[in-house]
Amino acid sequence: MGTLHIALGIAFLILVIVTTTVEFTRPDGAPRALRGATIGLLDIQILLGIAAWFTTHSHLRFILHPLLMLIGIIILHLLTGKNQSRSMRTMGWVIGDILLLIGALLYVV
Repeated sequence: MGTLHIALGIAFLILVIVTTTVEFTRPDGAPRALRGATIGLLDIQILLGIAAWFTTHSHLRFILHPLLMLIGIIILHLLTGKNQSRSMRTMGWVIGDILLLIGALLYVV
């Protein structure tokens, strides 16, 4: 379970960065389908991470890693909807990216 979570995590981080780039470059932001797919896949990744957490040994990175990842995904859910202003969506993607990248780095350190 952990190996699947790690492999998909790398792919999903790349997808988040691509989605953020599209949000920055398109005048109307990222298309709803891309945004929804990105956040939906991250939700699946959280479920895989929870399953991996219960099957591995706990230490500090296993507390900080899921905590930052969960906060990052909550921010993405709250701040990146089309009902938010363009600046709020962009800020949500950037903050979410930073939290997810730091959370991923905490796992490998």
